[in-house]
Amino acid sequence: MNILMNDINIQLSIVIPTFNTENYIHETLQSLLNINKERTEIIVIDDCSSDKTVAIAKNWLDNNQIKNQIVINEENRGPSYSRNRGIELAKGKYITFFDSDDICISCCYDKALQAMEKHNIELCIFGAKSFDHRTQDVYEFPDNAIWKKILKDDDYKITTLSREPLISGLAPNMMNKIYKADTIRNNNIIFPQGLIFEDLYFYAKSMLSIKNILLINEDILLYRVNRGGQLTSLNNARYNDIIDISSKIVELDEIEVISEKAWSNLIGSAIRLNVWCSENCHYNEKSSFVDKSIETFKNLPSRVLNTYKMSNTLTPWEENIITCYQDKNKQVLEVVAEGGYPELASEKSAEPKQDTKILLEIRDMLNSLISQQRDGWANDRFNVLNEKIDTIKSSITHYEDLFKTNNNTNNYTLEKIEEILLSLHHESQEKGTEGNSLFYEKIIRSVNDIKNKLK
Repeated sequence: MNILMNDINIQLSIVIPTFNTENYIHETLQSLLNINKERTEIIVIDDCSSDKTVAIAKNWLDNNQIKNQIVINEENRGPSYSRNRGIELAKGKYITFFDSDDICISCCYDKALQAMEKHNIELCIFGAKSFDHRTQDVYEFPDNAIWKKILKDDDYKITTLSREPLISGLAPNMMNKIYKADTIRNNNIIFPQGLIFEDLYFYAKSMLSIKNILLINEDILLYRVNRGGQLTSLNNARYNDIIDISSKIVELDEIEVISEKAWSNLIGSAIRLNVWCSENCHYNEKSSFVDKSIETFKNLPSRVLNTYKMSNTLTPWEENIITCYQDKNKQVLEVVAEGGYPELASEKSAEPKQDTKILLEIRDMLNSLISQQRDGWANDRFNVLNEKIDTIKSSITHYEDLFKTNNNTNNYTLEKIEEILLSLHHESQEKGTEGNSLFYEKIIRSVNDIKNKLK
């Protein structure tokens, strides 16, 4: 542990859990150079890294004369343990958490802390964006639509959860949030140890205690996606952690403490991640995962999910999934887990003509992917595929027109679709998501059927 200078006046503690991120930690720390060095400490909690992460962090902190604590866990305990330890050690009046592979726009901190002091704010939330580690392309965060609905064109907003219940539906990631330390400690808000998706529970529990909230319409976080070691490359067993996290949230059962709208948004966020995990777990595990997921939410009062549907602008895809949870419709949720569209029995129409059946099949499957991508259900999954999705979508429209007019054409556009789908197929194989791999293979077969028909 190394604490430089007098630590009495520390205003902000930045807790950074680390584990084998030697390729990223320097860039992350470098992005924090604009902090107020006199009033900020950086706490690095390392979870027994086997690489040079700690040495790189120590060298950077010493060279830049920043107040710091570097602590190494006795054994590998996971990010929740490291963050909780950071909370215990933090000397600042305010606490924020940052991951050791992301990028911080650290000049934002001073502005937020001044406002938090002035208006007795317990939680400040910034905007965020994600960026592709491989291409460096930047994308909107999954909660962008909710964020815009709350803030509109305002630069900032000071509010409460009762006035803005949509806040509880924002992405629960910790890295774009600053908490008042006393609020966390006095309400025993901690990360559940031994589980991933820990941000969701921490955010849900904090919503039960937070009074004044400040939202600042600036991006403080660039969230790195598409690298090894993230949620998209999890060991299959870890997807079941979302079941335990969701159960803990349901057990909070605090509708009397916060508004029903706010509570329903927390439940909606939990369901989103359940769907995401059902799609990404091993193909042979999907059915049992769906069973456990339905069981987790089965005792919720029906009005909670009704409130969620009525108080949010949902796509048909999302509304159908919520209905499936209300009706405990395992059959359709298994279809969704395999990458299909959640079509309810009442929506099924007459069988389409054979000429367009293949195209409709592709379009339905892609609509499912697009809905998840654009509406935040995907979280960091395939967050880099917007351009590919747009290409496929426009190409399908092109080929539907060709079927209608019966014109002859070359196969250039269709071959482009096939190329993109093959790349998706290979990505899903790399991530070990066998169900999605089968989903893409099915689309590719349909593409080949169209090619044969057009010859």
